[in-house]
Amino acid sequence: MTLLTTIEYLGHKAEGVAHIDGERVFVPFALAGEEITLARDGERGTLIEVLKPSADRATPFCPHYGACGGCQLQHLAPEAYRAFKTGLVETPLMQVGIEAKVQKFVEAGGAGRRRATLHARKDAAGYMRLRSHDLLDLDTCPILVPALKPASDIARAIGAMIGPCDVSLTATNTGLDVSVKSVVKGLKGDRLIPLGNRFRLARLAF
Repeated sequence: MTLLTTIEYLGHKAEGVAHIDGERVFVPFALAGEEITLARDGERGTLIEVLKPSADRATPFCPHYGACGGCQLQHLAPEAYRAFKTGLVETPLMQVGIEAKVQKFVEAGGAGRRRATLHARKDAAGYMRLRSHDLLDLDTCPILVPALKPASDIARAIGAMIGPCDVSLTATNTGLDVSVKSVVKGLKGDRLIPLGNRFRLARLAF
């Protein structure tokens, strides 16, 4: 059933919050003040259409946005994003009677992330889909620094060799630092040495 409602505010998990039949409903990708239609499942809502968009709505820069469960606020304009993040710190303090001015934070927007953890399988690597344990196979992630461009290829190669695992990658001054956590017991890390050489990794821990 499709419902019509207006989003009242953004919750601390960056989801739009509306009240329907006296109950709060959380709607990802909806912004405060927007009139939307949604499909409701208890306290969860799935955005169907934005009828009256917020002036703070922006165009996401990632082609996977909306399907990937990683980023939550690429649809929010920069100034509004900064205000939201600052409020996450200031509001709880104010609620307990503490007045504190939060200083300007260091932004890591765009291609600024030096670390990433990808889930790998035998034939895929990426992040989990939104509200799901299903893997979204990715070739690129635009929020990562250029040095992490081969992250998906590295994780996919490791998954193909040892099966399901989590691959954490960090861009350092000496190259990529990679740590692998496998759910399979009894595997020997020396199997990955050829991959470390192939991708010229600074470190490969298993």
